[in-house]
Amino acid sequence: MLKLDAPLIHHAERAFGPSQKDPKTFESALMPGHLSLYGIARAIAMIATAHAELLQIKKGFDLNRNSGWVVVGLRLRTSGAIPLDVPIRCSTWVATIDSGRLIREYELSLDGHILAVATQDFILFDRDKRRAMLPPKAARDFLRGLDRKHSYSIDVSRQTENFFPASQACDIKTSSPFFIDETTIDDNNHLNNSVYLRWLEEALTIKPQAGLELGLEYINEATLGQSMQVCSAPALKASEISHLRFCLRDDEKNFALGEVLLPS
Repeated sequence: MLKLDAPLIHHAERAFGPSQKDPKTFESALMPGHLSLYGIARAIAMIATAHAELLQIKKGFDLNRNSGWVVVGLRLRTSGAIPLDVPIRCSTWVATIDSGRLIREYELSLDGHILAVATQDFILFDRDKRRAMLPPKAARDFLRGLDRKHSYSIDVSRQTENFFPASQACDIKTSSPFFIDETTIDDNNHLNNSVYLRWLEEALTIKPQAGLELGLEYINEATLGQSMQVCSAPALKASEISHLRFCLRDDEKNFALGEVLLPS
């Protein structure tokens, strides 16, 4: 049986080129030669998948049920830019199960130096009813985890009403639309959560540099043929750091919302 007191270590080359699955490269347009936030999101997705398979989790805990784990929240903090074409050590572990949410933590490091840490919240998802479901007790007992290691200064609420205070109304900026096509859909038939990071990078010109912190909550499913825009406004104005609040939405609903701290 897999011992949960030792994180799984995976060496992954960060030099990604075109492929049938994903025709886009992961290099940062803002910091050429370095891994983008989208690339970081893909790295932690791959290590999570590898670790889950060792835990015998593929489409859920019960092979007879049409269910699977989906991400509902992300926290990410970077302490340095990640160069391409070098092996990055990716480690992950289950921190805890909290009220039905599985909390998974990650570290990306190079030569013993941690360059990024992340925390993702997962829920078990009924693929027919499109609703969250409570993991079986045996699964919850098995995945009690190692307790949380990382904490973040950003605490994003899932509350969508009045997400932008009235005082921010005149400061809200709206990006051009982003369209969901076949290349952005995952195995759960909705927008892959890492694609949100790609669009945020483009709309907010986020550099994957030291001191960046991002919190993101996925609120509603986005599916093939839909489109969304990034709306953002400053939450805090200071000389050395920018604090932005943002959401990705269409005319009817919010798909994701969050905040980001950007060092100048």
